[in-house]
Amino acid sequence: MRLEGKSVRDIATELGITVDGAYKCIATAMRAMATKESSTAVELRAINNARLEALLAAIWGRAVSGDDAAIDRARAIIADLRKMWGLDAPTQVQADINHSTDASVIGAEERLATLSDEELLQLRAITSKVMTKPIDTEYEEINDGDSADDS
Repeated sequence: MRLEGKSVRDIATELGITVDGAYKCIATAMRAMATKESSTAVELRAINNARLEALLAAIWGRAVSGDDAAIDRARAIIADLRKMWGLDAPTQVQADINHSTDASVIGAEERLATLSDEELLQLRAITSKVMTKPIDTEYEEINDGDSADDS
């Protein structure tokens, strides 16, 4: 009855039992249809699998006889079954990442290493004017836990 899309209340009325009793009957039937796992997803998958297979069986004869509309419908149902059971291979995506080749960026660390202490102090004074945080504060945050004193 649940496979036919009837509500739990309708099933209870038709069987002459309480709604709670209908829930229990449905749960028992779903567990019998599903695997040993009793998760809701497994139970719902079993119900949907049975529904889709019933629909496929209803149009299969027309589809294999060459009815174009039935073939399209059968293919759609089979696609739904594949999707539900995760049978399709995952889509592969290739990412093309372009790295910067700007000459002003490449080798900056090497050029900074060649500066004298006086030049580094001048650079520090210039950058301190344009930065929102003092350089020492930012340097401490970046190197938090990396200093030799932490060992």
